[in-house]
Amino acid sequence: MRTDKKVIIMALLGFFVMPICAVIISNYYFSRSDRKVEVRQKIDVKDEVVGTNALSIYLETAEGSGEYTLSDSDVFLQDGYYFNEEKSKCENGGLLSFDESTGKVRMTASASDRCYVYFNKGPSIGKVCKNQNLAQCIKENYTIDGSIYYHNETLDRGAEDNSYRYAGGHDTVNNFVCFGTDAENCPNDNLYRIIGVFGDKVKLIKYDYATKEQFGTGGDYSREVSPDATYYRGSQNKVGEYYWNSANTKWSKSKLNTVNLNGTYLNNLGTAWTNKIATTTWNIGDTVSGWEIMFNNAKSVYNIEFVYGAYDTYEAKIGLMYVSEYFYGSLPIHWYKIASTTAGIEDYSTAVDDNWMYMGLSELPISAYVYEPCEPPAPVGPAGSGEEDIFETCDDLYNAYYIYDFGYVGTNSKDVGSPIRPTFSLIPSVELASGSGTKSDPFRIKLT
Repeated sequence: MRTDKKVIIMALLGFFVMPICAVIISNYYFSRSDRKVEVRQKIDVKDEVVGTNALSIYLETAEGSGEYTLSDSDVFLQDGYYFNEEKSKCENGGLLSFDESTGKVRMTASASDRCYVYFNKGPSIGKVCKNQNLAQCIKENYTIDGSIYYHNETLDRGAEDNSYRYAGGHDTVNNFVCFGTDAENCPNDNLYRIIGVFGDKVKLIKYDYATKEQFGTGGDYSREVSPDATYYRGSQNKVGEYYWNSANTKWSKSKLNTVNLNGTYLNNLGTAWTNKIATTTWNIGDTVSGWEIMFNNAKSVYNIEFVYGAYDTYEAKIGLMYVSEYFYGSLPIHWYKIASTTAGIEDYSTAVDDNWMYMGLSELPISAYVYEPCEPPAPVGPAGSGEEDIFETCDDLYNAYYIYDFGYVGTNSKDVGSPIRPTFSLIPSVELASGSGTKSDPFRIKLT
């Protein structure tokens, strides 16, 4: 009997519902008993056992859950599932692949092996978009994912900017991306989530809060703390707190911006990854008092941040989320609610269960306000006298908004430390390499 490399084809019968007892394929067939597949070679009328391989088949319990149950049915695979290439593995080096045209999994092995085959439930943008431009494919196929909303002029209370934004609960939105590493199991610090597609760019936000190791202890670093577990949804033991701007100046001069985000953090990612990040114009503030965002709904806040203009702009790769992005991360039923508490109107603390962007700690968005009209008085001396700059400038009139731990948006001084989650946009040419978007099987992008 030949002992060189054998190609074993295991029939999972049917991407559609098909019971299985024994399947003959070419010179091999398989019988299933207690989830064990005995591999036999057919030689005329005599069967000879050439190896025994244990095969375990796992089906996702619900679409997007990331949880799987061991299949004990005679039906290997049902319609509405798709092969999870990243999770499907063999213990002894066997290689698994799936032929969608035949609905069969193929295992190539040189010895007996134990394999685990995973199938996800439902359609997946990750499956559709593999090896394609990610931004374009999401825009063309967003309807297969019920958690993506197209913000055109017909979407009630939407941004009307033709963006495609993810919205829904923390554990139901499958928009995870592994960025900054090619490790097989993506570390927590490398998990990001897709805010949406804006124009031709996919925008990401870090899944969990920043650590001082990632962003440094210089710049606008405040301190390191242990997260309060009351509302926290992440898994960090320690997080770094940073000031929006400890020097009381605007964002373009903030050390959080220039030193921590676009310095230490960006450099720590490495050139190959930073080359995938687009330079963005960040617009900051067009309010003259905190209530202009605190007592407005999603669409009004979006207009304040993006339509009416800005007191400060800055071009850089890395920033923080906008308040309107946080608003639109919740289901549309909450978009009429206002940011902060006031009598008789629901605020965004009632939307946290339906908002994947809410992570449970008080954190900084990039949004700020000018709490007095930005009209500096005339200088006290003529140009060149040395006295022309002795007056209060607009730089001293900024304060920050905060997303508080119980979910609503308020204001605070910009020199109060708080956790942060960086955001950035990928360059338009980024393609999807693999993944289904779940936390356990995040999207992977191509580096070359």
